[in-house]
Amino acid sequence: MKNQNPKVTIITIAYNQEQYIRQALESFVTQKTNFKYEVLVGDDASTDGTKNIISEYAAKYPEIIKPILRTKNLGAMANLVDLFYRAKGQYIALCEGDDYFSDNSKLQVQSDYLDKNIGHTVCFHPVRFFYDDGSKPDFIFPETYLTRNLTRDKLIEGNFIQTSGVMYRSLGYRDLPTSILPGDWYLHLLHAKEGKIGFINKVMAAYRKHPGGIWWEALSDPRTLIKKQGVVHLAMYFEVVKLYETNKKYIKIVFDKIQHLFDELIKIDNEDGTTLVRDFTILYPDFTVMLLNYLVEENNYKNRLNARKDSEIKSLVDEISHLSRDLDNIKSSKLWKYRAVIYGKKGAKG
Repeated sequence: MKNQNPKVTIITIAYNQEQYIRQALESFVTQKTNFKYEVLVGDDASTDGTKNIISEYAAKYPEIIKPILRTKNLGAMANLVDLFYRAKGQYIALCEGDDYFSDNSKLQVQSDYLDKNIGHTVCFHPVRFFYDDGSKPDFIFPETYLTRNLTRDKLIEGNFIQTSGVMYRSLGYRDLPTSILPGDWYLHLLHAKEGKIGFINKVMAAYRKHPGGIWWEALSDPRTLIKKQGVVHLAMYFEVVKLYETNKKYIKIVFDKIQHLFDELIKIDNEDGTTLVRDFTILYPDFTVMLLNYLVEENNYKNRLNARKDSEIKSLVDEISHLSRDLDNIKSSKLWKYRAVIYGKKGAKG
């Protein structure tokens, strides 16, 4: 019995969340289930007291809490991916270290659902959003009316699944991308590709909005968020294209999003003197070629660019074309090999 694998793995990433991690861990260990479960907590080299609290809970609940205390910061997605490789559960639930489960029956309810609905690979429930500083009223996401006719089409169009509300049927994982954001949206789509999406109309978790959160800046300054995360967000869309490459309908939806975000990056580069487009082409030459091929095929985007008077925009497009012609040289260069080490193309295994 001691060697029996857990039925559910809770995956939690944490970084400098000393204020919040205790509430998250407490909500995990107080779950009421008729099965064994584990909690993989990946601390991404926190510099505050987060590690100490995780270690405290691991000592108190050694059969449940499995800490991975990193000495080098990997980044949120690489940290998350490494935990997926380690997970032993038949089902996987997510909850970041600054959020928590608000219902101690959550794991039982969701695992029962997946037991009964064999064709489902994803199930989720609504989550209470709240502002830690009390500056705005709480709300529930998603609203019930948004959960009708759940399809992959709708999930590709927009993410309606909050991280702490989801449970997946484990697929067995390898070569997950590590330098993309938002990672949860990609993971939802990865699992939804293999089966149906189920909804449980019961609020069982809470999402905390606070200044330390990665998406907090989007509330007041979306432009700054694009400058910081736009390149990895664009990469996420291309990873989705790879997932659904045989479905022309889905590819069209995703490339519409890619074109819009690419335009935003070009605009910011022109106005602020940044190099977001250049950064993208260097870090993701394969995706650059995919983008160029699609733009040429669609043609309408090329016509829109020709209609513009801005020569700098055209020079950036020319740069992408140049990179596509020299892709083989890029891949054989030291830069490409160095990138593979830094950005963990095949996923962190540490």
